[in-house]
Amino acid sequence: MCRVAAAAAFRTAADAYGVEYHGEFNRQLLQAVVPVTNVRVSSYFQECDMRIKLPTTRMKALAIAVLAVAMLAAPSVAGAAQNNADSEVPGPVTGLALSAAADGVIVSWGAPEIGGDPKRYKVNLKPEDGGRGKVKTVKASKTTVTYKNLTAGETYNVWVRAINAVGKGEKTRGTITLTPEPVERTPEQNVAAGQGQTPTTQPETPGPLMLQCGDKQVGRTETIVTATYSNGLQFTDDVLIRTGYDGPTIEFTIGQPQLSEVLTEATGGDGDLTYRFETDFHALSVVGFAFDPATRTLTSLTGDAAPARVLTLSTVYTVHPAGDRTDYRRCFGKLKINPAVALAAVSDRRLVKGQAASIGLPAASGGTGTITYTASAPPAGLTVDIAARTLSGTPTEAGDTTLTWTATDNHGATASTTVSVHVAAEAPEPLLAPASVSAYQWFGTSINLAWTAVPRAESYIVQVRSSDGSFPASTVDSVPAAPARIRTRAAGTTAVYGLPVADGYVVRVAARNIDGVGPWSPETTFSVAAAPPVRTPTPPTDAPGSLSVTKNGGGSVTIDWDDVDGATEYIVHLKFADRLKRHGDSCFPNLAHNILPRDTGAPRTVATMTFDGSSATVSGLDAGRAYMLRVAAKNHDGLGPWAEPAECGRDWIWLDRSGG
Repeated sequence: MCRVAAAAAFRTAADAYGVEYHGEFNRQLLQAVVPVTNVRVSSYFQECDMRIKLPTTRMKALAIAVLAVAMLAAPSVAGAAQNNADSEVPGPVTGLALSAAADGVIVSWGAPEIGGDPKRYKVNLKPEDGGRGKVKTVKASKTTVTYKNLTAGETYNVWVRAINAVGKGEKTRGTITLTPEPVERTPEQNVAAGQGQTPTTQPETPGPLMLQCGDKQVGRTETIVTATYSNGLQFTDDVLIRTGYDGPTIEFTIGQPQLSEVLTEATGGDGDLTYRFETDFHALSVVGFAFDPATRTLTSLTGDAAPARVLTLSTVYTVHPAGDRTDYRRCFGKLKINPAVALAAVSDRRLVKGQAASIGLPAASGGTGTITYTASAPPAGLTVDIAARTLSGTPTEAGDTTLTWTATDNHGATASTTVSVHVAAEAPEPLLAPASVSAYQWFGTSINLAWTAVPRAESYIVQVRSSDGSFPASTVDSVPAAPARIRTRAAGTTAVYGLPVADGYVVRVAARNIDGVGPWSPETTFSVAAAPPVRTPTPPTDAPGSLSVTKNGGGSVTIDWDDVDGATEYIVHLKFADRLKRHGDSCFPNLAHNILPRDTGAPRTVATMTFDGSSATVSGLDAGRAYMLRVAAKNHDGLGPWAEPAECGRDWIWLDRSGG
């Protein structure tokens, strides 16, 4: 049976490409299809045998597969080889039934009980009043035809006959009259017409199973193929495309509240449907999701199982009748997990009552979709411009306010940052410019920078340029180019690494605190040699002179001394006189940092020390106690000699009971 074997081969090919095929073919038609479908065919005719080879890769262009199916399903041409089952003309079809459908007629029948095997059926429907008939030819496996767009109230004559290669069978006839559909009326129209009944509508026949995939419908579509043969027959077939690509991208955000996404519902189909949602390489629970097939809902999990990393997964959304996975519809899409919403920190700001000011607020990164912003109540006199992301205006009241700035994405994921705004009643004293900026090469091409500490400075800005370069306008650290970099070691000193060997580098330094940036220091020029020059460390050679102490009352004293040449900062040691221990020739250990009195006795106010050039103010001292004091100058080369009492335990500072 060459036709049976070849039909099985082509049915297998159709299944491999995700299409349905029912039909017949012959050697001439097979050879005509080959150049269209690019299917590699080896055929040899030994006792009417035919074979087909499938390509090793899936056919990506489904339209080609559809065309191939339509062509392969065309009727046989004249002169095809015949087998023993085709030796007789088919008998009349059996069980002809005509039934009305929505604006049409369904014609159904059974196979002939006598005669040869039919290869196709021809159906003719013609109005009884003599209008033009409608002819359809279908394959032998199909015994139902639907005619649509017919006229209600009209009578139609129908005949069906079976056909094979030997000839045409006897016609089986039937007649049907389409009843006019009832006119739907409103209740008022029904009453007016004397009709008290509610209009009825006929139930619709379920359509083919369809699934929306992006902007495409995945499912069965009816295609009419017209072939030019000697008998002039037309062929109608249903072609099934099971899979759609370029489906929707479903997006979530790390850290968002639990969110659900209801996926597309399929239409048509008979009975209950089953839905599946899967990703490539990962189980849904592994990436923090769950899918409920009953409600078609994809849900992000909470807690430890929630999405915790940024990734994009390919997804497959499938629907099929319950218990039948072969009749599926499938849509390929994406599942995207976006970074969490994030906001940069904002430094604290100090404003002055009555002076206009503006503070920029950060834009968010990460998240999904459009980011919206909200802000808490600002200080009096200031307003928040959400669109411009600024806090601006003129403060009208002194005090402290913490403003909270929040960003929220489309899925409700949020991030917040705060900025502390201090409004001072009066303008603070301006910062001074650092003085005596020095630069020397100390290791390789590394440069050590040092300058005089600035009172009330919280940090410093260091900028270095080449001899033919320029300083940036922004108040940030800068170097001429990579790989040079700045590393701050301590207040008043900085190391610059990686500068190329060259002459004429220029450096400047500015102090900064919550009130802003002070003026720039005088520019200092230095060079970078291939090898650092040999130099002898030169710490300060003199001890601070004219040491004096002023009692301010309330446990506070101010210590003054004369400036020392080459000093970049000063070290002050202050200890209880009754708890001194001798350390060689001194009452103090030789420590190069400030020290304050510490007492393990009753709780007391912790002492603090603030510097202003060549003076220091110490607060929080105990009343009725005696203290020993010494001061030394310091620079990047080391510590100078101390100004201290000649003998341990003598020349102390005494505070009376009132702290003065």
